[in-house]
Amino acid sequence: MCSLTCALDARVNWAHYRVATIAGDIDAAIEYLQEASQSSFISGSESYEEGSVMPNLVADLPRLAASWRAGWNNRGLSAEMDLCPVCNNGSGNPCPIHD
Repeated sequence: MCSLTCALDARVNWAHYRVATIAGDIDAAIEYLQEASQSSFISGSESYEEGSVMPNLVADLPRLAASWRAGWNNRGLSAEMDLCPVCNNGSGNPCPIHD
């Protein structure tokens, strides 16, 4: 999925979260907030693969921006581990650097 599609999904879920919060539907608000954070995380991960920057759709909201950065960093660490000869020695255990 494209990073911008995930960022748009995050922003829409964030809007739903705000509406649910104002309406007093806490259960729905929590669900929308989780969906927004998850979509932003996926957007960051996809952005790493695409080599793109943080979309403005999530950049102005600290919670979504943090989730996006977490996704970016997670994908970067995975890519780094994929290239590490010690992590890929067949033991199934990461090296001390990536543990």
